[in-house]
Amino acid sequence: MWLGFVFIACGTGGPELASGTSVSQGEPQVFGAAQAVAAADLDGDGFDEEILIRAGVVHWSGGEEAIDCTVQVTARRTLGTGGQEEAILGCGTGRETRDAPARILSVSASGVSTLWSRDGERNQFSDLRILNDEIWVAVFSSKFEVEAGWIREGAFEQVSVGRLATQQYPLVGSQVLQGRVYGEAPRSPGDLRVVGSKGERLLPTWRGVRSLQVADLNGDASPELLVGDGWHYAYAEQARARVLLLEGPQWVEGRTLGFFPDDYSIRSIEVLGDGILAVGTRHVHWLVRDELGWSSTPIAQLSETDLATVMTTPGGPGVLVSGSPARWVPIP
Repeated sequence: MWLGFVFIACGTGGPELASGTSVSQGEPQVFGAAQAVAAADLDGDGFDEEILIRAGVVHWSGGEEAIDCTVQVTARRTLGTGGQEEAILGCGTGRETRDAPARILSVSASGVSTLWSRDGERNQFSDLRILNDEIWVAVFSSKFEVEAGWIREGAFEQVSVGRLATQQYPLVGSQVLQGRVYGEAPRSPGDLRVVGSKGERLLPTWRGVRSLQVADLNGDASPELLVGDGWHYAYAEQARARVLLLEGPQWVEGRTLGFFPDDYSIRSIEVLGDGILAVGTRHVHWLVRDELGWSSTPIAQLSETDLATVMTTPGGPGVLVSGSPARWVPIP
C-alpha cells in the first residue's frame, strides 16, 4: 500500500532551465530531474521562485544546501510585510533516508533552517498547512496513529489524534475535521467526521478520504468542504478518485464535482480564484464552473510519488511538479 503524500510530465515545452531561473512565458518549461519541488516568493517581487530537491540537496535561487531527509509535503508562508515568503517542507523517512527523523524545514532567501524535529516510530507527514500564518501539521506518531497540531517556537502542540486520520483540519473551539483512509477494522472503509470534546459527527463521503480542503466557494461566509474520497485498500484495482463538495455550514448535503477513473486517488486539492486544482495519482486536473455545473481538464501527467505545487510566474499561474525532468505547466 502506497500512502505517499503531497501538497507533471508532458511534452517537452522548452529548454532545460537551471534552478533559480525565472519562468517568464506562459508555456511549459523543463527544469531537469528533481525528487521533490516547492515554490515561494523568496525575494518579494510578486513572483515565485522554484525550489528543487535533488539527491538530498535543496536548490533555490542563490543557494543550495544538503538535507538528510525525504521531502513529503510542502507549503508556503509570508514573512513580515515586505512580500517575501518562505517555503515550509515536511520531511522524514524515505527510500534513501530510512533513519531520518521527522523535520519541519524553512527555505528562505537566507537559507535552510530547522523549525522542528522529532524521531518517532514512523517519521512521515500526511498533511501540512499554513493557517493564519501558523504551521499546522499531521504526522504519524506510530504505525497507525496520526496526530495533528501546531508547530510553535520549536515545539509541537498536539490538538487531535486519530487512527489513519491522514487529513485533519482545525475548526472553531476544540473541533477538528478528520479524514481517514481506513476505518477501525483492517481494510475497512475510511470516512470523514467532525471530532470534538462533545463527541463525533459523521459526514457523508464515499469510502476513504485522501485529501481535504476548506473554502468559501459561494461567498456566503459559510465554508464548503472539498473532499478527495473513494479510497479502497485494493487501491490499484478498486480505488476511484472523486472530488466531493459538501455545502456549508452543516456539510450534510453534497455533490460530485469531478470523477476521475484514470486516477485512483486525489492527493491534494487547492482553490485558485474561481477554479480548483486537484492533484491525482496520475494526472493534475483543473476544475471550473460551466453551464452544467463543473467541468474538469487534465493539464498534466505525474506519478504517484511526484510532488506538485502551484507556482506563479510573470507568465501566469501554473503547476510545478517533480520528476525526471521536473516541469512547470501553465494553468488554463
